[in-house]
Amino acid sequence: MKSNLAILSSDQKSINFIKDLNLEKYCNLYANCSRNVEDAERFCKEYNFLKYYGSYEEILCDSKIDFIINF
Repeated sequence: MKSNLAILSSDQKSINFIKDLNLEKYCNLYANCSRNVEDAERFCKEYNFLKYYGSYEEILCDSKIDFIINF
């Protein structure tokens, strides 16, 4: 069973990190967060994350997240 991964970043280096380490093999791309909710939404749709947040407090309250990467 895959773990749910969230990232606190909405930029290309986040995706490069995930792809370089082949994390998609082990984790669902579950959530993304950015201080700008529009950036998070765009990033989420572009890279197939299931959810997005515009607040770090909100993402921390999501009990379905197993791991969070903070760049």
